[in-house]
Amino acid sequence: MQEKIALFKADTNTLKSLTRKHLSSLYVLHWVKQFTPISQFELTSLKQFITENRIARQYHLYTGSKTAVHHSNEKLRALSKKVSPQEINEYYQQHKESFKTVKKVKARHIQLTSQAQADKVYQELKSGLNFAKAIEKYSHAKDKNSSEPGSLGWIKRSDLNRDWLHTLPFTQKQTGQFSPPFMSPKKRYPTTLWEIIYLDERVTGYLPPSSKTVQYNASKAIAKIKINQSVSDTKKQLWYEARVNLNKNIINTEAFIQQTTHFNLFNTGHQHSEPNHEH
Repeated sequence: MQEKIALFKADTNTLKSLTRKHLSSLYVLHWVKQFTPISQFELTSLKQFITENRIARQYHLYTGSKTAVHHSNEKLRALSKKVSPQEINEYYQQHKESFKTVKKVKARHIQLTSQAQADKVYQELKSGLNFAKAIEKYSHAKDKNSSEPGSLGWIKRSDLNRDWLHTLPFTQKQTGQFSPPFMSPKKRYPTTLWEIIYLDERVTGYLPPSSKTVQYNASKAIAKIKINQSVSDTKKQLWYEARVNLNKNIINTEAFIQQTTHFNLFNTGHQHSEPNHEH
């Protein structure tokens, strides 16, 4: 998608890159033909395999069973909108752990004024320096002198007005651990600062079924399950109805025997419905 946009904008660098890729592919094909012992049958089989894989990929993109990077699949999006509230609720109950979230955290911080100082303090903490003592010794924040030095208090995820500093504790995965130094956003703060966060407490909970996050993720997952089932059913039906014509002039060749022997070695025990065959 990005390449298509770049070509539409007449980006010559993208055009050169794509041209080089195409020429490289042609060169590899020429080299294989001229300088490898691969037979014509094997080469034809390889080219057919690549072509069929490309067709299969386009089919999956069309049905919505697979999505490309930076690609919004219309089939998947359309089916997601048709998912009922009851289906979403059932999916939520079955996959509740997927919607676990951090409700609130309690944390402390050390505010530093340079990268060098931040790295120094971080290394001392890793060597065993007590976090409370590090606050007292190094922090430049006013709250170092509060009744609970360096405390950011309880921070709720639902507080949408929290600033950058009060968002950092939510990135911590475990309590009782300190973070590496974070540099403050340059555009939001007149002076660049570095913060080291210590997570004291972490309260988790579950997003409600009515939340936009649950509604979006659940409806998309349900739609994908339906699409995958439809693709699987179609594949089984096509396989069951398939009529295969065997060309004896090909199957009696040594190359074909080698190929099928190799295939059978890697597919031992594979079970499927037998298609109809024509000899």
